[in-house]
Parts: sequence; C-alpha cells; structure tokens
Amino acid sequence: GIELRRRVRKRNQLVRALLAASRTQARLAMELHADPLDQQNRLKAAMAAGVAVELALKASIAAILPSLLAEKGDPHSQLYLMGRGGLPSRSPSDVRTIVGMATWQLVAALRPQLGIDQRDVRAVLTVRNGAAHLALVDQSELAAAVRAMTICIDRLLPTVDMNLATYWGPEFEDQVRALIKEVMDAREIRVQQAKSAALLQLARLKAFGPDAFEAIVMTLSYDGRDPEGPDERYGQPHKCPVCSHGGWLSGVVERSDLQVDDEDRNLVWVDRLFVPQEFECKVCGFAVWNQELVAA
Repeated sequence: GIELRRRVRKRNQLVRALLAASRTQARLAMELHADPLDQQNRLKAAMAAGVAVELALKASIAAILPSLLAEKGDPHSQLYLMGRGGLPSRSPSDVRTIVGMATWQLVAALRPQLGIDQRDVRAVLTVRNGAAHLALVDQSELAAAVRAMTICIDRLLPTVDMNLATYWGPEFEDQVRALIKEVMDAREIRVQQAKSAALLQLARLKAFGPDAFEAIVMTLSYDGRDPEGPDERYGQPHKCPVCSHGGWLSGVVERSDLQVDDEDRNLVWVDRLFVPQEFECKVCGFAVWNQELVAA
C-alpha cells in the first residue's frame, strides 16, 4: 500500500537524478570533445563521457531495483538506495555503489537483450580514467570514446523511459544520430563483407556435389559438440546466420566481486557471466568479433 508507493517514488527519484546527471555530462562531452586546441577541454570531455555512461548504466539498474547498486551487498547502502535512510550509525556519504565495468557487467546480466558491447563501455571508461588519473587523453581515442558513448546511451534510454531527443536536446540530437549511424553503418558493412565472403565459400563447397558437401559439413560443423572452456573462457555451438550449420560462439567469463549472504556470513560466492566475443563457422568461413556480433 502506502509503503510500496513510497518506495516506488524513491526509486523513480533516484533514476531521474542519475539520468539528469548523465545527461548533463554527456552534453558536456559532446560540446568539448572536438576542441583541437584546448587540452583542458579534452580532459573535461573525457571525464564527462565516462561519467555519463556509468550514470546511465546505474539508472538502468536502479529502474529495476536500486539496492542492486550497493557495493558487495553492503546493508547500509542497500537501505539508503531503497529510500530507507540507511543504518542509524552511518551517513549518506558512507553509501558505496558498484563502479566502472561492474555496472556494465550487471546490466549485461539483467538486460542481455540490449547488446551493449563491452568494448564500447571499456573505451569510454578508459579515456575517463586516463584523464582523471594521469591528465592524459589522445584525440583519436577521445573521438572513438564519444562515439561509443552515444551507442551505449542509445541502448540504455528505452530502459529508463526516455527517448534520444529528450536526452540530448535539439542542440545535439542530429549530431548524435549521425554518430550512431556512422558507427552502426561501419559495423554493418564489416558484417556484410564477411557474409558475402562466406556465401562465396559456401557456393564453392556445394559445387563438389551433395555427397561431398554433406561430408564436409559433418567434418567441420560444431553441431552436437558439448560446451567447453576453462575458468577464463567459454565456448558453445551456435547456429551460423549464413549457412545455418553449427558454428562456435566463444568469449570470456566475467566474475563479480565476492558476494556474502546477509543472513549467513559464511555463505559466499562469485557470480559468473559469459560475455560472447567472437563467432566462427568452419563450414562457410563466416567469422565476426566483438561489436560485429550484434549486427550479425
């Protein structure tokens, strides 16, 4: 009843606050990143881009459950984020939340359908860290990070009930749309080139005749193969989008920080998340990596 409505209101307030701060930083990054002369403006842009993406990721998480943002399940942070004021002996400044790539890891686990690429997030956070910790920023890396920022935020906006025009405003909307199109077009071109090469290879194999082609498929297809991988990497069969035979999808296994059960402190665990990084089909030769996986 009343308590549930109050918690929903608090959650919505947190999401709006995170989103408003993200929007301010993203607009600042767009305004300053292209300055060819002022190194200080580029440093500000690099830091702003990283903050914008991290806050947008946190807003997407908070829209599901704000307490998920608490670092290592810290009780005070969970209570505060849920609008319960935290522990009596501690203050708001004691709240600790997940940061950096941990925010992407959680969004990827909660909302895998968004297809936010790990490398896009890492590109933005890397330039932010370089600017924040060493006052270093490379102009080309900053430009790539700003493009990656627009892609990440574009994927996240539907999860917080905001559209691109509202987030960026009339000053930046057209520029952002152009940047997103530029990135996606380049990825789509690379994928289509790979598909064309695969179709040519498939035609050459089929020219040997049905029996020979079937023997080739039986030899090269990953259909029926068991998933495998040590702790750091993982792979599994996956249907090829070009020839429909069994290809191989592989990637890394991301690990969370050590998790501790609030009720039983002896119960600890580490969450594991499979992050696909590449796909290869031995039958037709189709292969894509990282960002191209979404376009494929």
